[in-house]
Amino acid sequence: PDQAATLDDLLSDLGEALSENPETAPAGEALQEGDLATAAAELERLADELDDLPPDTRENTEEALRTAAAQAQQAGEEDLAEALEQAAGGMDAPSSNNLEAAEALDDLASEFRQLEDQMATMGQAGNQEPASEPSEGEQPVEVGAGGNAAGSGDAVEGPAEPLERIEGTGQTLEVEGDETPSGLLAPGDPATSPGTGESGPVVVSGNGAGDTAPVESILAPYYFPWRWRDVVSKYFSPPQ
Repeated sequence: PDQAATLDDLLSDLGEALSENPETAPAGEALQEGDLATAAAELERLADELDDLPPDTRENTEEALRTAAAQAQQAGEEDLAEALEQAAGGMDAPSSNNLEAAEALDDLASEFRQLEDQMATMGQAGNQEPASEPSEGEQPVEVGAGGNAAGSGDAVEGPAEPLERIEGTGQTLEVEGDETPSGLLAPGDPATSPGTGESGPVVVSGNGAGDTAPVESILAPYYFPWRWRDVVSKYFSPPQ
């Protein structure tokens, strides 16, 4: 920051001196405002118009450049001091040698652009604050892919939350449906089982593949053929 302040003072003094002449006033004003890019462009324009520059303006510009070169030398800006001194020498040369003076002004313009980048870097470094480190009691928290903070393990310890019971538990479930019994489960006509004398519905089924004689049995509440299990299950299921 101290070096930047010294450069600002140096360039401001040079700009004030150049502002005294109309031909160099745009470059001087840009230097006073700290706009080195504009000052460099004005110096390049001045290099193209050296043939039209009045002698007194050349003399004043040469003096201002030499004063600035001495200040840059004291500030330790060797490259800037050299560029200012060469530009001053070009302005002091005879007007017949304007090519050398123009090249010196172009070199000074390039130095101004490099100096602008240097000062910008110094300003950014001064504005940056060191990253704060976590205190002794603080620990970094790792965040998993889902965005939730992860602890020492994937499992979460603690009492299990009670499960929500289905609504209507303990109440009588009423199922709407046709009161007419299904034809598949309708009781058959009373009949007498052969050899027993008992009456009741008779279920007739085959003995197996190739059997022709039917097998008769009483349809008791505690027994029904397995082939009817899907029908019974469907009958006692609530309508969808």
